[in-house]
Amino acid sequence: MSAVKIILSVILGLVIFLGVLAYLSSDALRSQFLSADFYTESLAENDAYLRFYDAVLIPRTQDQLDEEGRAYFVGGLRIDKEDVGALVKGILTPPELRRQVEAAIQGAVDYLNKEDDPATGEPIQVPQVYIEFRPIFGTRTPTPEGVTPVTGTAKPVLTRFLVKQLKNNIEVLPPVEGTLPEKIETLSRQLYDTLDQLQDPHFPIQVPSLAGIPAEARAGVYDGARAILIAGGLSPQSIQGLDEADGKIKEELLQFDPEDALVDALAAALVPLVEPLIDQSIDEFRTRQLDSQDRFDPIARIAENQNQSKSEVLRDLDKIRDWLERGKTYGSWGALLVIVVASIAMGLLHLPSLRSFIGWPGLTLLLSGGIFLAIAIALRTQLPNRLESFLEVGESGCDALAGDVTGISTALCEIGVDVTQSMATDLAASLLVPSIVVLAVGGALVLASFGLKRRSPAS
Repeated sequence: MSAVKIILSVILGLVIFLGVLAYLSSDALRSQFLSADFYTESLAENDAYLRFYDAVLIPRTQDQLDEEGRAYFVGGLRIDKEDVGALVKGILTPPELRRQVEAAIQGAVDYLNKEDDPATGEPIQVPQVYIEFRPIFGTRTPTPEGVTPVTGTAKPVLTRFLVKQLKNNIEVLPPVEGTLPEKIETLSRQLYDTLDQLQDPHFPIQVPSLAGIPAEARAGVYDGARAILIAGGLSPQSIQGLDEADGKIKEELLQFDPEDALVDALAAALVPLVEPLIDQSIDEFRTRQLDSQDRFDPIARIAENQNQSKSEVLRDLDKIRDWLERGKTYGSWGALLVIVVASIAMGLLHLPSLRSFIGWPGLTLLLSGGIFLAIAIALRTQLPNRLESFLEVGESGCDALAGDVTGISTALCEIGVDVTQSMATDLAASLLVPSIVVLAVGGALVLASFGLKRRSPAS
């Protein structure tokens, strides 16, 4: 065989190998990377949604507590760090977190695939990748036209938390002395202090003692405290709320046990008193972080951080998805064409020998398929052990990464490694069948060339 033929055979063999690589890559792009299931199934398999609370949401919320222990995500209330976890999981429930993440992934994949927008019938121009806060905060007041009112999870969770805190963290003041009218006047002032503190609750909280006050006289204590509270400049929202809760509050005050009566009455008054603080915190969060539909837009935030407009970022993304579409549409067929043409050229190079015409392309396909099959098997069998070793080595694994990269915790790194492992395993599984097909075609051609060789003496 001449040197020129050897060199051309090597070049054509490399072209065939690269063609097989391009075909497998295009197939993986279409079936894996541009499929939402590829990502969502890996997240679900590794329990990433629940682990995300401990890795990100809870510690980030704890870090946002200011000197007074306030956090905007939990309504601007003063809370202890140990209470953050239950509040965060109550406000943003695990099923809702999963729904939002999967919806964002689906929105990104639909955009990259240029799926049609149901509203216009045209390809999606803006990726529907948002974090929706309407299920958390509820609809705005007044409710925008055409929007179904939603209560949201934040207020009910926060008020239940505050009621529990109230009932478990009270300090009863000593009983007052004097005639009944004098007691009512003094207790009204003490109850006013309690109600005033409930507008921005901080526990433990001091409450007056109603011991020795007849049940029918307790309403007078509350009415006096309420009058002082309103005279002091109570918000119209709270006044309306107290008016609506008036019957419930006075009904609770009729209980036999005076301490239980007052605590339950305060629990009924708590919601209208603390609601303005929660609403103010939510409104501030909306103003700073959300769009008019109560959505956090990560693309707009990326554009802001890069001193760009959202339209500029979308133009860059459009270029990327144009290339992805070309790869998805033409990649597989183009790669097959390259493989076929290069194989025929290699065969023609070895004519007039028919067995070489078939054997050399077959051998090249056999080797290419074998190499990619070995890679796929190695990914499935060796990658988990490699990633486990990465996690176990603190100085060079997730502990080191968490120390070097701001915002990356060890727990978040471990989630990323586990999800990446699942995705790589799925990717390897997707390579097995096409690699076996290439291997089988190459093997068939090689066997056919051997058959021709055995029959040649009789010809």
